[in-house]
Amino acid sequence: MTDQELMGRALALSRHARQSAPPNPWVGAVIVADGVVVGEGCTQPLGGPHAEVVALRAAGDLARGATMFVTLEPCAHHGRTPPCVDAIVAAGVTRVVASILDPDPRVGGRGFAALKDAGVQVEVGMESDRTVQELIAYLTQRRTGRPWVRAKVAMTLDAKVADSQGGSQWITSTEARDRGHLLRAQSQAIVVGSKTMEADHPLLTARPGGVMATLQPQRWVFAHRELSYCTPGVQVTSESPQAFLDRMGGAGVLGVLIEGGPTLLTSFVDSDLVDELFVYLAPMVFGDDGAKAAFRLPAGRLLVDPLRLNLIEAQKVGTDIELRLWSNKATTLASLFATELDHAPEAVSEW
Repeated sequence: MTDQELMGRALALSRHARQSAPPNPWVGAVIVADGVVVGEGCTQPLGGPHAEVVALRAAGDLARGATMFVTLEPCAHHGRTPPCVDAIVAAGVTRVVASILDPDPRVGGRGFAALKDAGVQVEVGMESDRTVQELIAYLTQRRTGRPWVRAKVAMTLDAKVADSQGGSQWITSTEARDRGHLLRAQSQAIVVGSKTMEADHPLLTARPGGVMATLQPQRWVFAHRELSYCTPGVQVTSESPQAFLDRMGGAGVLGVLIEGGPTLLTSFVDSDLVDELFVYLAPMVFGDDGAKAAFRLPAGRLLVDPLRLNLIEAQKVGTDIELRLWSNKATTLASLFATELDHAPEAVSEW
């Protein structure tokens, strides 16, 4: 296997920990000796060993003189577990190939420096764009102090989320709805508006594949009045979107999912607080001016100044089309993460 393929394998391993690792980063590690994989692993749930240690334990004595491929800079500080760099050096690994630097202020290049000081060859930057896309929620929270904000909307080809009678179940296919549950499982908090809560009585639980996820997100509803109905266990907030995100970020929440409805989604989008938007387009048209639109942005936007997003990915899901889009600000930050090789700059304050 080539070095790129081995880093790809480490990335694939990291995805196994996507739902269980937060608030830690989901990392994958592969150890290779004489062209043979001798150990590999991913981050274990909070308090458990990191990916590097899992891989080292699997490799045993074969790690001596070997190369480690790891998706994120190994930690050099004491937290719930000892520093990974100490374990790497003690095992006799002579080369570490890392995809990206860890912007956590406790790391931020210190892991690479400690390895180099111990005589370990360090290479940084392999498959960095792919790793940044995978770890963007963690990277954003550690750098900016606020969570990565995803929004999900299911709509018709004429951008309607409900018919003129308020009916919205179901616009999209079973497969698209299951993707929505996967997004929930990948988030640490999920948010809806008061009208959605009262109209749909959503559980807001994460059930990918019809199975209740082991770790469930916090469930929130934005309401500025008394609700006629609120699902048991769902918390109510009347904060501004910015204040809510600041509080979530301070509590270590990495990712927030906005599920609507249109009023709440618009408030986040118009405040430039949505980093990533998932649009599920159903092959149907309501063709009714009375149907509910997905967005309610202020009037007056012209072709010279529209709300523009960057298309990251498009694919067919069931009978629908899934569009994955990033804001311009999120795209710029991702480029920054992908090009930092030695040390992390000061935290980004204007975000």
